[in-house]
Amino acid sequence: MTTTRDVIDHHLEAFGKLDLEGVLSDYAPGAVFLTEHGPLEGVEAIRPLFQALIAEFEKPGAALRMRQQLVAGDYAYIL
Repeated sequence: MTTTRDVIDHHLEAFGKLDLEGVLSDYAPGAVFLTEHGPLEGVEAIRPLFQALIAEFEKPGAALRMRQQLVAGDYAYIL
């Protein structure tokens, strides 16, 4: 059985490799991703967000610094 922690670990690994499809594979078809501008519903709505993030992190000198990671049952939050 895959745990939420397993999914988060895979998600961070895929993002670290700038692997868009790997990142998106962590989201179920009906997933809801909450942003400061409102929810993104479904993988195709989430895709442009990660396309933009990966484009930023492909730039020379870009680095990821995680400030917070919370997992509660089926839910996770990363800042």
